[in-house]
Amino acid sequence: MDRLESLNRYCKKEELPYRFSILKEFSFEYLAEITDTLDRIMRSKHIEEQHGRGHAFTLEQTKESVKGRYPRTIQFYHNEHCEGCPLRSQCTRSKHRRTLHRTDKLAEMQIEIRENLMTETRQELLKQRSIQAEGIFGQIKQDQEYDRLWRRKKTMVKLELLLVSIGHNLHKYHTHKMQKQKTNQKSHS
Repeated sequence: MDRLESLNRYCKKEELPYRFSILKEFSFEYLAEITDTLDRIMRSKHIEEQHGRGHAFTLEQTKESVKGRYPRTIQFYHNEHCEGCPLRSQCTRSKHRRTLHRTDKLAEMQIEIRENLMTETRQELLKQRSIQAEGIFGQIKQDQEYDRLWRRKKTMVKLELLLVSIGHNLHKYHTHKMQKQKTNQKSHS
């Protein structure tokens, strides 16, 4: 709430037409709206994003990548203020310094996607999607009454899901084979 109050003060001081409501409970949509608004303010004021706890990242190198479907330019940054920082262990696992990489085209696409998702129609579709299980997962949960993982370690969970998937595929294959036999028997009769 303190951050929103200071953001409201900043908008008032800079005579920006934004005022954020300070709610008791924040929804994901509201936080996305605030983020989008901050992006617009920063672009209009030509303010560059900086990451980290108050220390700017320095551009280390720019690299062209053709990995994947589309070529892209990746910018690699590093932070030289990690030495002696008491929060370093929470911020990075690197032995030397904190690094990050950024792709401008990807950032633009993410903003466009966020704006597209903020329309009413898309919001309704997202709401529907969140309450509906994906087809195969729904079949496994409902038809096979499998609604709980019994193992806990990551490798064991992967193994359990693999076995459930194999079982589902075998059941599907068996059902298909039986239907094929029935149609062959009917056609021979």
